Amino acid sequence: MGDSKETDDVHRDFRWHHCFNRMLTGHTKAITTLCFCRSGGWLVSTDTSGDLRVWDTRHWAEAAKLKGDNKDPFVSCSIAPTSRWLVAARPSQLMILSCGGRWVTDATLPVMVNPETNEPSKWCCVEFSPAAVEVNHECGLLGSDNSMAAVSTTHLSVLDYSGGWFKDMPRRTHSIFRYATATSVAFLPCGTWVVTGHGDGQVLLWSAYALTLERKIPAHAGAVTCLAVTPPSVSYEPRFASGGVDHAICVWRQGEEAVERAVREQPCASDGDDRSGAQVGISALSFSPDGVWLLSAAKELSIWRVCGVAGLPLLGSGLGLGLALELHQRLAPVGTGEVVRAAAFCGEGQSLV
Repeated sequence: MGDSKETDDVHRDFRWHHCFNRMLTGHTKAITTLCFCRSGGWLVSTDTSGDLRVWDTRHWAEAAKLKGDNKDPFVSCSIAPTSRWLVAARPSQLMILSCGGRWVTDATLPVMVNPETNEPSKWCCVEFSPAAVEVNHECGLLGSDNSMAAVSTTHLSVLDYSGGWFKDMPRRTHSIFRYATATSVAFLPCGTWVVTGHGDGQVLLWSAYALTLERKIPAHAGAVTCLAVTPPSVSYEPRFASGGVDHAICVWRQGEEAVERAVREQPCASDGDDRSGAQVGISALSFSPDGVWLLSAAKELSIWRVCGVAGLPLLGSGLGLGLALELHQRLAPVGTGEVVRAAAFCGEGQSLV
């Protein structure tokens, strides 16, 4: 990152620009997912060949590698808030790894079965609750709200891992068979609400405890491709953002059905289709740890300034102030002409991948 000339009328944080630093080599196929631990010390990446790699961000060196299966590649991954567990989802199973050391696999959870057809219900995406608090205990893990959401093609499940990971661990499950296939899942910062994005363009808001559907939002003209939630530490009222194949980025308040702010990325001639011909649009969204920036990925990386409608940073609760997204910087991919498939802010907020 580099600092531009200081001016009195620009907030200090908004004088920074990102620039290319280095390339991490190792993957030979297209990257599918990226996720950082909350502290930013670990980066997990997966590719279409089914490989999973863990990077130590202190030295940007490979720390571990899990050889995969290109017929059953990883589709989603999430690291617990305390950086104790990594859950990597394949269509056929959830793999739970202990973070650090050798990154060994502690448990695997099989797919659920569709009760109507007896066919396996493939896993789609996973996300830990940001409200989790964990302590060590000889019988497992105890704490407050140790929850993880896992979505398959037919069910939304919230798993309670306070007693450890095992096949019949406590969970709450709700059928989503009548809705379009889920493409993404996220917890709101309080941990009491779960948001799911779907292939028909809808965003569904669920109670994390009762698993009742509270709100159904027609968000995009086409599939929802990704979701992002403001971190718990932001100084304004929490929001969540959705991206879709329509190249739109929409920002929402928890209790409102109307979009608060929407911006649209301009598609390029080669933007929007992956190698299979499927529409991509916005492939990834990520808020910075302080909520000041929103990163979006499409043909290029775009960094959006999150601010109030007057162009000033959002301070206080943000109630009634409204939110705006102002384009701050665009970054073209280095060494490739393909669409960006995944992107994320590092936990320390100074780097992005």
